Amino acid sequence: MGEQTYDCSGKKEIRGAEDLRPALAGAGIPHYVYVLCLPPHRDRMIPFYVGKGQAERVLAHEEEARDPETIGTKAEVIRSIWRTGEQVVRFIDSFHATHPWNREC
Repeated sequence: MGEQTYDCSGKKEIRGAEDLRPALAGAGIPHYVYVLCLPPHRDRMIPFYVGKGQAERVLAHEEEARDPETIGTKAEVIRSIWRTGEQVVRFIDSFHATHPWNREC
């Protein structure tokens, strides 16, 4: 996790499926790039994961982190956020007609 900040201005925050479904329908294209961020600190958004997805992929990492058998840095970051009583902040960064292979990190 670096200290690089994420400029979320103009990006769609996804609080859950109720935000995601209309965003996907409105875009009308199947692929997207999403950013998972730590809770805001001093008005800064710090990303800890950038992924590519379709459908409800942006929500899947938290489902995976609920399983105590899931290991890895991403799951541990999510769990550490939950331990503080906070939530992961999710944004749709961009929509793509074809799979955006070059964006995930």
